[in-house]
Amino acid sequence: MKNLRQTSTQKTNRPLHIIGALLLFTSGATSADQNSSPADRGKVLLSDDLSHAAIGTDWQPVHGKWESFDSTLRGSELDKEKHGAAIRRAMSFKDALIEFDVKLDGAKLVTLSIDDDVDHIARITLSPTTFKAQKDDHDHTGPDKSVVFGERKVNLPPGAWHTVSIKIVGDAMRANLDGKFTISGSNKLIGTQKANIGFTVTGRSASFRNLRIFEAEPSPELATIQLVPTSALTIDPNQPLLDTFSQLAPNASSWVLAGLDEGVPPNVRQNLTYLREDLLDEYKQKPKASQEAYKAAHQLCSTMIAALDERDQTLVRAGFRAVQADANATLSGNHALNARRNYMMSWPQYAREQAQRSTLQTENDKKSQVMKEQPKVEWSTRTTALRRTLDDLYAKFREALRQSPPVK
Repeated sequence: MKNLRQTSTQKTNRPLHIIGALLLFTSGATSADQNSSPADRGKVLLSDDLSHAAIGTDWQPVHGKWESFDSTLRGSELDKEKHGAAIRRAMSFKDALIEFDVKLDGAKLVTLSIDDDVDHIARITLSPTTFKAQKDDHDHTGPDKSVVFGERKVNLPPGAWHTVSIKIVGDAMRANLDGKFTISGSNKLIGTQKANIGFTVTGRSASFRNLRIFEAEPSPELATIQLVPTSALTIDPNQPLLDTFSQLAPNASSWVLAGLDEGVPPNVRQNLTYLREDLLDEYKQKPKASQEAYKAAHQLCSTMIAALDERDQTLVRAGFRAVQADANATLSGNHALNARRNYMMSWPQYAREQAQRSTLQTENDKKSQVMKEQPKVEWSTRTTALRRTLDDLYAKFREALRQSPPVK
């Protein structure tokens, strides 16, 4: 997707990138609590608890330090290498369900790479604050082309175990974190034969356990992830931008109104901004419809952009609320107990105090969770009104198109 303004001779091609962003990716297409089930799993291809990983034979270190530690496989980046710790395992498969547990022990980024015999095909990345899935950075025919299927905001404190599940069937891929966050997408590169998998750790260290790979059974939710045909990305360059916008506006609305825990492809706002200005240029140079139709399209674009800005601001508030909630859960409620504690307390008094602390901590944890969820509820309520506004504007735009005189 291009981020820079193009020349006037190239301008008609820009909507193709927007279509790629708004139609190709399907983030959060499945329910948030959906994870793998026995129905997803076929024959076992690999079962490795990683408690005593065969480092140097089955698993080949590429960078960093890799060791069996505390019944896990642990990778640590080495400062002198200036590259994340990386390890690979040869694994030939096509459709598969991949599951593993991961713990961030100070790591800034952890990656599962799925490769063919040339380069990476896809990657799943975790940081303390993000969960991302993407088609990786090569297509065997030209320059690097990384395609992000989606990115979720998360809160992964160090020392906690998390479960990642990736299902690949044909050209479609679904990645799930802890049964809560799901990202899906489709690309031809995903459907190629795989040759190996690997972990990369950027930062201090991370640990892995319970790696299992099954043959993947077809499932309805992956069948609904449609691969955009090449023809959809090579529309006649003479097609009016107004017609292009008419096709992509409903999809753009879906991204604009996405939940806070759903991913949105990068540069959606930027591409909508470009399209809005190019529509004005088209109207001034060679209009394809009435002035009312162009005004309605401009207003719809502007409202979507404003809604995306509002969503970004809500995400920032949600992040601040989450940090504040965690701090409150740790600090609040024990001040009075701390003031009463002294060396003369009897064991029964101490036991009662411990029970009180436990009760207070449970109550604080519940309050913390409510505080974290509040921005999501507020955004959900807000999107109800925004959806009505966008639907009304789109209806107004389409009506203006219908009322436009035929273009000569």
